[in-house]
Amino acid sequence: MNAAFVDREFYMRSNGQVRFLTVSRRLQLLAAGSIATILLTWLTISGVMLIAQADANADRLAMAEEAERVAATAAAVDDIREGVEARARRLTARQDFLDTLAEDYFGETPAAGSLEAVNEKVVAPAVDDTEGNDSAALAAIPAATDLARLEARQLAFASGVASLAEARVARAEREMKRLGLNPKRFIGNSAKGGPFVPFGATKADLPQTPFADLTVAMDRLDRLERALVAVPSFSPAKNSRLTSRFGFRYDPFRGTPARHQGQDFAGAHGEPILAAGPGKVVRAARWAGYGKAVEIDHGRGIRTRYAHMSKLDVKVGDRVERGQQVGRMGSTGRSTGTHLHFEVRIDGKAVNPRPFLEANDHVLEIQTVAGRRLHAAHAG
Repeated sequence: MNAAFVDREFYMRSNGQVRFLTVSRRLQLLAAGSIATILLTWLTISGVMLIAQADANADRLAMAEEAERVAATAAAVDDIREGVEARARRLTARQDFLDTLAEDYFGETPAAGSLEAVNEKVVAPAVDDTEGNDSAALAAIPAATDLARLEARQLAFASGVASLAEARVARAEREMKRLGLNPKRFIGNSAKGGPFVPFGATKADLPQTPFADLTVAMDRLDRLERALVAVPSFSPAKNSRLTSRFGFRYDPFRGTPARHQGQDFAGAHGEPILAAGPGKVVRAARWAGYGKAVEIDHGRGIRTRYAHMSKLDVKVGDRVERGQQVGRMGSTGRSTGTHLHFEVRIDGKAVNPRPFLEANDHVLEIQTVAGRRLHAAHAG
């Protein structure tokens, strides 16, 4: 240190004169200190500026990342909002469908109590609707979770309705068998058609939901109940008495054993004869031993015949409703007195009319409710 900074003398010649310049040790130290101070200050300022620049760059990067995240969240919100709106429309249509179905099929029958019980027991399960969605985006639209819970409740409700429908199907099948009818003939034909009009979930979604089971159950129930509506169960002669049953009897003209293919009801001349079920008149004229007779086709191979009438009130091609007057009681044809000969035929074969005319309350209930539903559908 002392060796580096010693007094120094400099000689300078100018115009023939020699001058001496002395730089003292102290002056050298002061100059070196000043230079060191300046360098240190510059380095400090440069370091601070570099740090500030690095922080600024980091802030810019963070802001850019935040902007990207906000943009992504906004896009997710838009996507979810569109999905929520589509789901809301689908659920609204589905709810209308469920309301109409419940009212048409269960609203006016004893099963309504069971339906209400199912509805009350359906508890919306915990739903995780965040799968595939940003949580912040989902939080921005709380309705998404509400709709998910509603959809889960509808699916559970549909499952309950399907169970009720299957129970109704089983009861309807039992009644058909009791009447001697094979339920398969009413639900075996699955021929369908018509333009495609989507409803609710797509075809790919439906097989995985209870709505698939509901659709199958309601289709079976509808076909069975339509068949039961057409079953002839209405008494064709109200103010009358049974005088001859179906099956074996002695022929009233020959007195020999014979097979009676219907039931005879005696009554007053001119008494109204009523259609036992809805259908189409396929015969209305004199008919050999039947005299003046009417035959009604109820569909599914079921027909009824009304014979020995004094007057016909319908013609071929007429559509008649259950209980509608088709003629008046008389004694035309092969008859010993005023009465109605009534037959029920399935695929051309005469069967005992008694089970049809003594149909229990369940069959009559289905015929009333389902008949009203079908009438409303045709009117619409």
